[in-house]
Amino acid sequence: MSNKELPISGHLSEDSVVALWRGQRITYRVFLGHIRSLVCRLPEKQFAINVCEDRYLFMVSFFAVLIKGQTNLLPASKVQSLIEEMARDYNGSYVLSDSETISCDYLLTPADFGSEASLAPEVLTIKADHIAAVVFTSGSTGKSKPNIKSWGSLHTEALLAIERFSINSDSISAIVATVPPQHMYGLETSIIVPMLSGFAIVCAPTFYPADIESAIDSVPGMSVLITTPIHLKACVNSSVAWKNIKFVISATAMMPTELAKKVEQKLQTKLYEIYGASEYGSVATRRTVKESVWSLYDGMRLMVKYGLVYLEGPQFKNEIPLHDIIEIKDTTHFKLVGRNNDLIKIAGKRVSLADLNQKLWSIEGVVDGIFFAPQDGGRLNARLTAFVVAPGLNKDQVLNKLKQYIEPAFLPRPLIVVEELPRNASGKLPHKELQSLFESLSVN
Repeated sequence: MSNKELPISGHLSEDSVVALWRGQRITYRVFLGHIRSLVCRLPEKQFAINVCEDRYLFMVSFFAVLIKGQTNLLPASKVQSLIEEMARDYNGSYVLSDSETISCDYLLTPADFGSEASLAPEVLTIKADHIAAVVFTSGSTGKSKPNIKSWGSLHTEALLAIERFSINSDSISAIVATVPPQHMYGLETSIIVPMLSGFAIVCAPTFYPADIESAIDSVPGMSVLITTPIHLKACVNSSVAWKNIKFVISATAMMPTELAKKVEQKLQTKLYEIYGASEYGSVATRRTVKESVWSLYDGMRLMVKYGLVYLEGPQFKNEIPLHDIIEIKDTTHFKLVGRNNDLIKIAGKRVSLADLNQKLWSIEGVVDGIFFAPQDGGRLNARLTAFVVAPGLNKDQVLNKLKQYIEPAFLPRPLIVVEELPRNASGKLPHKELQSLFESLSVN
């Protein structure tokens, strides 16, 4: 497979629409013209630190970098100091951005891409073993770590997802995503899946519920919504009258069952969860309101070696160790217990932080919240902390509700009411940010 060439798209005609961008319907022919135009202008270096926020500019630059024979470095955050650290770690890199707020070597703007079309629409291919991207973890469980992704593995992962969700159905027109493309989940579902399935991706702001509604309304047909629990909680609490959503896919955090029920009722659709990680991409799904057990993608299986659980699949060269604690039902089905570093032991009892978070989220009036095990002098603090965003509720009201769901040993001490949590663009809460928040509030 190492020398095999794999296409960047499915079977598209030159007039197929690949993106809805800034009021334009970008055809495949124009898209290829934009890629070819950018390839000629990119620096002759090995790595591109790709921090483009505009999803279409990211699409063009991502594939232009690959056609150039280079590798995309995808940081979990666009903080300047992190980007500078990455540039030092990867010799021969340059920063590719569409924002002047970030110091970059090459600035992309919409004006760079007119209506020029590829003279002869062709099938662009990339070697399967070419390192397409280095995706960095969000840092929600500690320091951000790099994960190397070949084009072959990204290509196969996307095809498995397309097959699982039947995304090549004639009943779907476009994909709307709220997750940034630098995130593994966002890269796979909002860039590679649309390209290989032949559907347009809506390249518009999708931060607020009104933004998401506008993006969905721009599609002449049914959309698939790719999002996160935090975005869906905001959508459920909004006054928007949702329509034309074929189904919803959620990831980045466990979806509380009660929230899933509200989503299906409010958005008038079905909700599916993806299970995965930056290390191995998406690998399993479930219909949250009906299933507690996860089903692996076709062709994948679980195996136990040396007391550890491994994943085997066509997208992997070797078996991949699973970082979570699971209850195996059979070789293709499992129940998630918690992450290895997610289980907390207090007073001789164990509990999953993810489970505690779901109980916190289930409280009426809680907009956002998280349980956190702070570090004290580099060692884990025995007492749990919880940060909560709950306009209209005070600390005692939230605690009294929590007492109905969790044991006294796991009640947060303290519970801190805040106006908002420092979530990143993919909806995750980096451990470093939570520790800093904890320390700043402790000082004050």
